[in-house]
Amino acid sequence: MDISKLETSKKEIEGVWCEHGDAKFLVRSASNPAYKRALNDRLKPHLRTLRRGLLSDTTRDQITRDTMAEHILVGWTGLSSGAETIEYSVAKAKELLDRYPKLVEIIAEFASDQSLFEEQAVEEGVESAKNG
Repeated sequence: MDISKLETSKKEIEGVWCEHGDAKFLVRSASNPAYKRALNDRLKPHLRTLRRGLLSDTTRDQITRDTMAEHILVGWTGLSSGAETIEYSVAKAKELLDRYPKLVEIIAEFASDQSLFEEQAVEEGVESAKNG
């Protein structure tokens, strides 16, 4: 096993473009250090409650969505509501993640798929896009 493959890749930190329908989302890996650190920092005030299993799902989910909006979902194109194009911003990402639970699932699935962040997979995707 090549241990160097376990290092955090540039793609995990910077993100990769992932398609869903007509939209493309710029998504960082859920294992990127900034996300993990921010999530831990936000959960610290709730540690005692969390350890006892008493942290409400509502609070935990809000912390997760806010942290995703700041550190995982870092851009998009082709997103609209009816005829209106939705421009990316962290505030808009928070709003949409709060409003659309399926969007949270889509972004979480992309962010958790480590194969998307492997350099070889990214290079193959670029070649496929060039030839497709």
